[in-house]
Amino acid sequence: MKILVLSMALQFILPQIFAQKQRSVSLYIDLHVNKTIYDRTFSNNSAGFGFGAQAFINTKTKFKPDIEINGDIFGGTKQLFLTLDGKHIYAKDGVSNILVGATYHPSSNYYVEFNLGPTFLNSNTYLGIKPIIGFYFLNQRITTKIS
Repeated sequence: MKILVLSMALQFILPQIFAQKQRSVSLYIDLHVNKTIYDRTFSNNSAGFGFGAQAFINTKTKFKPDIEINGDIFGGTKQLFLTLDGKHIYAKDGVSNILVGATYHPSSNYYVEFNLGPTFLNSNTYLGIKPIIGFYFLNQRITTKIS
């Protein structure tokens, strides 16, 4: 009888002990809204929304490497704008990014991040640079960031 009680107690205690190990990778699904601050064709690209994913590789230091993949769709009036010499100024339909970088976590509640990588816009490839300040909520299950 003692063995039965002991084995049942271990079944409840051991999973809690092993659950305390930190995960090697933290994955976040990203839903975001973009607001254009300045654009010469502001009415064409006034705002957008998108989704993506971000993965942090958890290390024992405050620096963590990360990768972010996301895409955005921009709305607006999509009017035809021309330069002074008659060339078209094309509106943004969508932007997608594959960014890698490093994150510095000075505390468990916020982080500072710097990412760069290719950005795909209107069938062209550009260098994308994204500085970020992020904040965690609910034991690092939800994050919000400004970039």
